[in-house]
Amino acid sequence: MSYILDALKRNASDAEVGDVPSLHTQAGVDKPTKRSNWLPPLVAAVLVIVAVLLSYWLQPWNRQPEPAEVIVAEAPEPDIKVLGTVDYSRYKPRSPVVLAPEPESEPTADQLPQQPVNAGIANGEQAPLVEAEPLLGDDDRLGGDELAALFRKAVQETEQAAPPPQHQAVSNEVEPLTRKSQAFQNSVPTMEFSAHSYSSDPSKRMVKVNGSEIQEGDWINDSVQIVAILPNKVVMEMQGQRFSLPALSDW
Repeated sequence: MSYILDALKRNASDAEVGDVPSLHTQAGVDKPTKRSNWLPPLVAAVLVIVAVLLSYWLQPWNRQPEPAEVIVAEAPEPDIKVLGTVDYSRYKPRSPVVLAPEPESEPTADQLPQQPVNAGIANGEQAPLVEAEPLLGDDDRLGGDELAALFRKAVQETEQAAPPPQHQAVSNEVEPLTRKSQAFQNSVPTMEFSAHSYSSDPSKRMVKVNGSEIQEGDWINDSVQIVAILPNKVVMEMQGQRFSLPALSDW
């Protein structure tokens, strides 16, 4: 009986105190609780993707304008009207308009030319100023063509005066060199005339041939003699035949 009571008391004390592990009781090993470690990286990756998409979408270069609507308008067809031809034969031509000449107005005192006066005269008289002719420089000197033109003009003025009778007779009797035979022309030496001076005084007549001044009676290359120097030609003689050349003409 005492044995049963002791057992009941023991059960009651065990119930109050709880299960106390005995030496023979093996201590249970707590298994570690598995936690979800993949969730934070997944959230971070999603946030990064969202940030990249937002930055790409908000960039100004990514915003392309919407294509404008192109409206093609058709041009209206031109209204062309063909007009008939006009018969101008029934119209009379107009008479030409003749303008009457304007009357010439008489020159007034303000329009009359006035000569410049020199105010530096001691006796009080005013004399018109005379402009000096400009001097010709090296560039303004006459060339060969201009000199020849002036010479022809001088010859024409000289020809107006009646030449001496003997010169007129010589000029009429002598034929030009170009009318001589070809063999005679080939035998005439080269002659380059660069000056021709005629004067009523025979001693002042002169031509410049091949760089040398020659007067009447002189010889050219000891083969051609100057017979007469006329205003517009030179009479020469070679091998007993006389011929003429125009002034300042080379051969």
